[in-house]
This record gives sequence, structure tokens and C-alpha cells, in this order.
Amino acid sequence: MSELKRRFQPRTMRELAWIYTVLFMTATAILGWAVYTSTQKALDQQLNSRISAEADDLLTLYQREGINGLSDEIMRQEARPDLNRVGFILTDSHGKRIAGSFPATTPKPGWSIVLFDDEDEGDQKDQARAYTQVLSDGSRLAIVADLESAEAIGETLLLQFLIAFGAMLVIGTGGGFLLTLLLRRRLDGINQAASAIIGGDLSKRMPVDGSGGEFDQLSHTLNKMLDRIATLMENLRQVSGDIAHDLRSPLNRLRQRLEGGLSEDLDPAGRKQAIEGAIGQADDLLAIFAALLGISEIEAGQIKSTFKPLRLDRIVDDICEAYQPAAQDAGFSLSCEIDSDCTISGDRHLLGQMLTNLLDNCLRHSMQGSQIFVQLLNKDNRVELIVSDDGPGIPEGRRAEMLRRFARMEASRTTSGNGLGLSLVKAIADAHGARLSLSDNQPGLKVTIDFKSSRAPIRTISHA
Repeated sequence: MSELKRRFQPRTMRELAWIYTVLFMTATAILGWAVYTSTQKALDQQLNSRISAEADDLLTLYQREGINGLSDEIMRQEARPDLNRVGFILTDSHGKRIAGSFPATTPKPGWSIVLFDDEDEGDQKDQARAYTQVLSDGSRLAIVADLESAEAIGETLLLQFLIAFGAMLVIGTGGGFLLTLLLRRRLDGINQAASAIIGGDLSKRMPVDGSGGEFDQLSHTLNKMLDRIATLMENLRQVSGDIAHDLRSPLNRLRQRLEGGLSEDLDPAGRKQAIEGAIGQADDLLAIFAALLGISEIEAGQIKSTFKPLRLDRIVDDICEAYQPAAQDAGFSLSCEIDSDCTISGDRHLLGQMLTNLLDNCLRHSMQGSQIFVQLLNKDNRVELIVSDDGPGIPEGRRAEMLRRFARMEASRTTSGNGLGLSLVKAIADAHGARLSLSDNQPGLKVTIDFKSSRAPIRTISHA
């Protein structure tokens, strides 16, 4: 079966066009033959009905007026100028013709086909359909209808069908190859774009003509896929460059500390301190790689398989309550306003990590005495999580840059951190289908994360 399928499966557009043409013409031939045979059958039935009706009328007349009245009626009918009339043959019991001028011998009783000489056809015999009835006195009455008109209609119908078939053959073949040309043109555009992409031109995209058809939908889908691949490639290049740039200094410091630990001038306590410092720096590096790995896993989309409906308001409420003591001890004011029944689909751990990173950034980069405000709003089938502070903020021209890995403001170089906090927040927001935006809090920074949700009753929970 697989071999048969492989053999008859079209491999080129030309083969597809031929298959289309053959199927089209086969269907046309079957339809034409069905029309021809049904028409011929209808003509035969109509002819038989005429003969039967004429026979019934004449037999009724014979029963009423006898053989003489039947003979007179046949002569009267033959005298009328009716080109569509039937012919008659009336003979006595000895086969002698009494009436009727149809040029044929008396057929056998019942239905039959008779041959006769047609003056217009020369020596060629023509055919007629006859119905013969034996009368009560032994005479025979035959009603005969020439088949020439039915044959002429059949020949005309066949000729018209052949002409139509030829025209359909031309149209079908032309349509098939026109379809092949159009398909090949669209596929050539896609193939050229794909070849350019394979050659390294990742900016190339599939052609779109704006028709909204299946090829346009395919091109849009492929272009979205290419945009995603280009984004991932850019992220890979960025990560590679950032790792080479931002991890060089920590690795050099780690090497220097290890080299210092090997110095012969150090006493055991100093060597122990050097080793512990190196271990701490190694732990920091491992934390950076763990954060990078976590961001990559989130961006890969595999984490979505763990998503389930959950109450975001409860997560935010728990984290705000947990951060209250730490914020107060550090000299910050943390206020939270949380609407209830904020149900979204997501991962509890990732969403908690996202809010924790935002709060850590506020505590790390704001001055003591700053105010931090967390809002969770349930409105218009959306859920908005807003974290704002009145710290130094981020200039508008650098906000997009701050969402990249290892991106840090100059003022924050002296503080702890590795520049992965906001990039992790963005990765988690993207994985949840949320839109993240940075804006000016006048003063400070406002981070807004917009989730999809069903609208629910609102109840406000506040922490101050």
C-alpha cells in the first residue's frame, strides 16, 4: 500500500496539474455520457408512448367500426400533412395489405425494429420501431415510427458533447497549468526567502500579498516563527557577549583570590579567609548561571505545561505581608492595595519570584525613607500588577535596555546584584502572556504587568 501511495503521489507541480486535468476530464466525460444516455432513453420512451397511444386509439376504433372503419381512419391520417406522424401497415389474415403506405413488410406481433427503404437515403436501409397487433378477424395492424429524428437528436447531442468536451479539455488543461503557474510563483517566493535565510540572511521574510488567503496565512505564520527565531538568536548573541563582558571581572577576581591563597606569605587563617572568599565568589557566579538557566528555560516555553488557574491576589498578599518587616527595618514604607478574586493561569513559584525580584530591586536601588507601592487591580477582564517607588528611576531612553540581561545603571554598579532581575521579570511576564511596561512614577519607576483574566467581584486588601 505504501509503495502504491508513493508511486501515485505527485512529486511536482506539473504532475499535479496533469492529475487535476485527468480527473476533471474524467468527471466531464462521465457527466456527458450520463446526459447522453438519459436523453436517448427519454427519446425512446417518448417514441414508445406515441406508438402505444396511437395503437390504443385505433384498436378502440376497430372494436367500434370494424376493419373498414379502421382502414378509412388510416387513410385519413396518412392524408394529413403531419411530418411527425407515425406510419401504418394494415393487412388481412392472408398478409394482403388493406391500408397503410409505410414501405416495409408487416412486422411480427409485439415490439420490433424493422428496416425499410427511404427515398432520401438511396439504397441505404433505414430503421423504424414498430408495434404489431393481431386483430380478432386475423388481420394485423402495425404502427411504425421512423427512428431518424431520434437518431438525429442523439447525433446532435453527441456532437455538442464532443465540442463541449474539447472546450472543457482546453479550459481544464489551461486552468491546470495556470493554477500550477500561480502555485509555483508563490512557492518560489517562499523557497527563495527560505534559501536566503539558510544562507544567513535572518532579516528575510516570506512574501505576503495581503489577500488573506491560505498562502498569506502560511507566510504570516512562518514570519512569526522567523521573528521568534531572530529574537532568540539575538538573545543568544547578547547573552554570549554579556557573559564574556560581565563575567570576566568576577572570574579575574576569583583567580586573583585563589592565587593569593597560594602565596607562601599567608598564615593558615589568611589562607582560609582567601579560600572562603573564593568560594563566595564562586557561589555568586553559580547564582548568575542559575539565573541565566532559569531565564532560558522560561523563554523556551516548556514551563507553560505546569500552568493552572490560581489566585494572584493571594500570592501578592502573602509576599507583601512577608516583606513588611524587612521593608520597615530597612527604613522603607511598603503599601499594598490588592483587589480580590484575581484569577489567572500561571505558575505560583514563578509569579512569586517575579514580585520578589521587583520588590528586591526597589529595596536595593532606592534610598532609605522611600515609599514602595504595590497594586493589584481587577478590571475589564484584565489583572494589572503595579509596583512603583519614588527612587531614582530609569531614564526613558534606557528603559528598554534595562530589560536585557546584565543591564545595570551606572549608579547601581556599586550595589549588589547581577543585572538579571528585570530580565527575569520580563521572561516570566512573557511566559504568562502578560505585557510588561516601565514608566515614570514622578519621581521613581513604575512597573506595570498586564495579565489576562475573567472579570470578578472586587474587594480591596490593604497593607500599610
